[in-house]
Amino acid sequence: MESTDPYHRELSIACLAVQRAALLTKKVLDAVDKGTLDKSDSTPVTIADFTAQALIVSAIHHVFPEDTIVGEEDSMALRQDESLLERAWDLVSSVQLEDEESEALLYSPGSKEEMLELIDLGALGTCSPHNRSWVLDPVDGTATFMQGQQYAVCLALVENGRQKVGVLGCPNLNLSSGRMHEDIVDHDGYGHQLFAVAGQGAYMRRMGRGALLPARRVEPRPQISDFKDLDFVDCVASTSSNYDSHAHFASYLGVPWPHTTDLWAAQLRYVAIAVIRLTAAWAGPWRSVTG
Repeated sequence: MESTDPYHRELSIACLAVQRAALLTKKVLDAVDKGTLDKSDSTPVTIADFTAQALIVSAIHHVFPEDTIVGEEDSMALRQDESLLERAWDLVSSVQLEDEESEALLYSPGSKEEMLELIDLGALGTCSPHNRSWVLDPVDGTATFMQGQQYAVCLALVENGRQKVGVLGCPNLNLSSGRMHEDIVDHDGYGHQLFAVAGQGAYMRRMGRGALLPARRVEPRPQISDFKDLDFVDCVASTSSNYDSHAHFASYLGVPWPHTTDLWAAQLRYVAIAVIRLTAAWAGPWRSVTG
């Protein structure tokens, strides 16, 4: 019997869609040539952005056709480059979850033209205070993704201007050391997925190639009473924040500096705040919250 929890179906489809897209991004990383392009604003984009968006949009739109979808990419670059289009189609048509029941819940494009139309569906979407919109970033941290470091596949449901469901797939996230760093990468597995429904807490699971694995609640971090126990989550290479001001503020508070958690992708910084130094407590049994 299907759960009566609010947004149960939305969460299940979103988690499966993000996991499948994460598998695709790992497949791109295995390739020698990642098909790198330049966006009009000079930020790097890879074939993974296009194809991950295609898979996520296809899964969400098939189950929730009345919802709008807001993505990052449009299909123009693929339509103008036949070779890139063929590579994108080869990826999208070849990546499936190994669990047949789980894969059956997700839709996949049936042709190259349908793939392009689905990508554009994400490019045309809008998010307003008066609708249900799925907002996605197929690869948050493209620059570090290209280096085989940390990145995230991101998907959220916004309803009437409020976020209700959020799913982050972190395919390279390796928590075995109790730290997060660009170069501490999960080379043997498929990283972790974090997800939440508003008002129900946040959860985390390992990602795999088939059905969703059991998950465990991310408990709130213990209250810190001494500034010396704080650790800044920052990024030296980022131009969106004032690193020198952060150093001055840390000195003022007596917080250890330089910081030890340096991550480029914005969503990975939120993950670090939520889960870093909690991995030692995760040795117990996992509570199953799979869809």
